[in-house]
Amino acid sequence: MATETPKRLICEFEKPSNVSQLATYYLNFLEGMSTDPLFVPIATLLGAAKDEVEKLQETEKEAQTRIPGKAAIRDAQLLTTNIKLDQVLGKVQDAGDDNLANARVIFETHQLKIRVRSQTEKGEFEATQGKVSKTIDVMHQHIKGRTAYFFAISTDKLKWYLGAFGTLSMDTIDNINDEKLTVGTLYYLKSRTRKKGVYSDWSQIIEVTCI
Repeated sequence: MATETPKRLICEFEKPSNVSQLATYYLNFLEGMSTDPLFVPIATLLGAAKDEVEKLQETEKEAQTRIPGKAAIRDAQLLTTNIKLDQVLGKVQDAGDDNLANARVIFETHQLKIRVRSQTEKGEFEATQGKVSKTIDVMHQHIKGRTAYFFAISTDKLKWYLGAFGTLSMDTIDNINDEKLTVGTLYYLKSRTRKKGVYSDWSQIIEVTCI
């Protein structure tokens, strides 16, 4: 009897609406991440994220003084902080995608909200060794109404680069960060789509060795 493949789970923050509470929530989340051996490779990112949250706390205190201009500075810092924390959240999502059987445990350990992403919503993604040497062919399931397809590539799953994008669901990647792909190197690839300015979640990561 075939074993059923675990469904892909998506992790999300449980964000309080109050800025002060949000900062505290972020700091508790980052503290838990910093003590998890699974996330040792992103220690620098975690440190940078903590710096942004502490700046948010400072600007929020200043905004409470109601001095003109302080609230705008706080709002700008809130945007910067959210972007940095979304980067961290993306690393947690990658960890779950790499280990679907234990994704729920990984997400729940860090007090993250979990939902199931259906195959129809995210679409299927394939990546294979290219027909031409030093290339990788990528294909995202064609989904009606999607105006763009994005394909990302990485050598370490920490730094990602846009390898190809456009209106077609099929493409070929021949470089990473403007450097030609290297024969024998293992690359990681993922994809997502866009519709009316709204992006889908990233697909699961696929490993391909360049030939």
